[in-house]
Amino acid sequence: MKTSKSSKLSLLLPFAGLLSMQAIAGTNYQKDRASMEQAYRDVGVPVSEIDNFANLRSGVDHYMIDEKHAPWGGYFMPMDGGGIATRWNAKAAPSFGGPTAHFNTGLDRTTYKRTYFKTIDTEVESQVKEAANKTVSDAEVTKFLLDQKNVNRIKAIFEKQKDALTVPAKVAARHIFLSFKDKSAADIAAIETRARAIAKMVTDRNFEDLVAKYSKDTLTVKNGGKLGMIPQGGKDSNGEDIDYDGQVVRELETPLFALSVGEIGLIKTSLGIHIMQVTQKSAYAPATFSNHVFSLAKATMEKDLRDAPVIARIKKLSKQKFHEFSAAEKFDLYLSRYDFVATKWEQYNRGPYRDDRTGFMPLSVWEGFCNGARAAAIALSEPKHPITVTNAEGIEITFEPNDLKILATGAYFYVDKYQQMGQRTAGYNLVLFDTITNPIPPNMAMFDIMVRSFLAEHKKPFIIDKNPGSHLWNVIGIGFDRRIKEVRPATAEEIKAISPKVTKVALVELTLQTLMEVDMQIANLPTVVDVAAGKHSVPFEYAYRLYLDDKENIIDGEAVSGSTAPDFVWFVAGRGMDDIWLKDQYVSADLVGRLPKIQEALAKGEKPFVGNYHMHFNDIKKLFEISWKK
Repeated sequence: MKTSKSSKLSLLLPFAGLLSMQAIAGTNYQKDRASMEQAYRDVGVPVSEIDNFANLRSGVDHYMIDEKHAPWGGYFMPMDGGGIATRWNAKAAPSFGGPTAHFNTGLDRTTYKRTYFKTIDTEVESQVKEAANKTVSDAEVTKFLLDQKNVNRIKAIFEKQKDALTVPAKVAARHIFLSFKDKSAADIAAIETRARAIAKMVTDRNFEDLVAKYSKDTLTVKNGGKLGMIPQGGKDSNGEDIDYDGQVVRELETPLFALSVGEIGLIKTSLGIHIMQVTQKSAYAPATFSNHVFSLAKATMEKDLRDAPVIARIKKLSKQKFHEFSAAEKFDLYLSRYDFVATKWEQYNRGPYRDDRTGFMPLSVWEGFCNGARAAAIALSEPKHPITVTNAEGIEITFEPNDLKILATGAYFYVDKYQQMGQRTAGYNLVLFDTITNPIPPNMAMFDIMVRSFLAEHKKPFIIDKNPGSHLWNVIGIGFDRRIKEVRPATAEEIKAISPKVTKVALVELTLQTLMEVDMQIANLPTVVDVAAGKHSVPFEYAYRLYLDDKENIIDGEAVSGSTAPDFVWFVAGRGMDDIWLKDQYVSADLVGRLPKIQEALAKGEKPFVGNYHMHFNDIKKLFEISWKK
């Protein structure tokens, strides 16, 4: 969903010319309405508001978001295929440091001088390598733990890692999947009847044969329907969901864990019917300090050996050198991670060295963070001031406002609550390692209602891929100018095609004002005032028909040819989830068939592109809170 679909940047052409009366089919109205209803619930807006704005004349026709509700602007250096060579060459690299640093800047292929192991000298690098080969004896650990200060230190480390050390309950399962996709109510009833009949035939011995014969899950059908080990969801120590899994898993999880080993169960989700069998179960095992104190102490002592020469060298660096560090490097220092794990993760997973690793999408396929930038700009208030914090070793780190914005961009690469209207144009799927081939634009009736209700009335920005094409570029909808060009009687063909209730057709043109990146020179300044004033907005033109009943209530809608329709629209709520996404691999409506691909990659020693443990949302939010209070 949130990927570039080509290495080439598609030019954005303004809408021009006369509108053709030929229609472009939109998505199912009811499907997009269901997505909108959930989006309203996620942000605390009554679902009834959708119907309150279902009339052609309801609400306002002109709107620009106010300062209080405006998303902030930042500079995130979106990397398109055509710009990679220019932006990562030796001449351009120095301008990327410090306040204007991109999330993974300092990683230019030619000079590559901003990462820590190129900043420290050769002697220190040698000391780090030497320390990495050292081990701490059990006797040394025992002596270390005789000091209560050390015990308290290990307790603090344990509390931070307790969630990761806790082993959730898990089940191994396999399924025969019958899909509801594009099926009518009558078709679904027939599928349910067929599923019950198949379930009666299932035995341990014939399960794989029945998978091959009946299952519509094209990926798991290759391995007998096996879904692997599925962890049970729950809450972390901060009360947050640790199973960012989307609606489908919430539907599936409870009945799945209620099954006994060997038992066959029919589980209905929004995707279809799962004829499910649990083949193995493991119990929940909470982490205890007594079970982990010794191993944590040993790991901490060995880390201290590795970190010591790096800390000593970093403390000698000039303020200018710190100023040149990227946001990821500063974040690693803030958390006393002297192996710079987040920085290196970005290099090899979302940065310039990704194409050097088997199993990762090369730069020619994807590069960009616009989805995280847009979500963070909506979900978090703007950081307005630089902040200076001191880490556990007494090192002071200064985060500029745009450093914080960049970190939030990483944290919000995946989000807690996500709803979408429409299905994007063909492109690469980060999770399925496959292409998407059946784009469906948003239903323009729901789009029209949404901008007047969700945006204008309730002042909730939304995110949109501005137009179909080979490149996905997320922008934030912040205002609009809506013009009803004509209202005419519906033709017999339109009534037949849409609904007997249709009596009129309205032609609407809409200029959507959107927020993209702001200029890098002002990324560290407060931006919401200028965003609300429209100084950073970029307009996009849409034209569509709305089909109306005799009271001008909207029944359906579709874009007209000659107008660029939105590719898809999405809504964000809740916290950023990039730091815990990998903890539960069931994270979206792509549940069926996705896990085997992930397991296959893991078995080969690869890390599937599914999240970053190291961009901890709660730590990033604390930095934001310091900036807000300053």
